[in-house]
Amino acid sequence: MHFDGYSEDEIVTEACGTLLAIRRQAAPNPLVLETGLALFLDSAPARCLSVRLVNHPALFQNRHKGASPAT
Repeated sequence: MHFDGYSEDEIVTEACGTLLAIRRQAAPNPLVLETGLALFLDSAPARCLSVRLVNHPALFQNRHKGASPAT
């Protein structure tokens, strides 16, 4: 899946890096994130991307102190 020439991995990496640069304690609400992405993406890609973002190790760690996402 590509958005404007970027792979999903590139989008997740860049988005998380930008978000954490703005706020190191970032812990996006999964429903709000998915809803926002669905404003400009189809629902299936929005859901997939929101799951990837929420489960990014740094963001997951911020949301669930001391835990790590399942692999």
